[in-house]
Amino acid sequence: MMETMTLKQLKELIQRLETEGVGEETPIFLDTGWDSIQEIDPTALVKKQARPFQIQDELTKEYYGGFVLEEKAHTKDTTGDIQEVLVFDHKY
Repeated sequence: MMETMTLKQLKELIQRLETEGVGEETPIFLDTGWDSIQEIDPTALVKKQARPFQIQDELTKEYYGGFVLEEKAHTKDTTGDIQEVLVFDHKY
């Protein structure tokens, strides 16, 4: 499973970027992997609740982990407790 960035790590990253000359008015974009980058709404970062889940690959039978928002937890077989998370709730 991929390591998830924490708020502490984000703050440290911002401090490092500021020492590299990034200013407070520098725009932030999301690289979606397509041919362009996408703007992020300034109100998009919100606190939500999520639960971890596991899903099995039908071909390899390997298990992969992920997270699902608590409001949609009924759609997955969740495996853990509710966690407070920060989410870029950015629906274009």
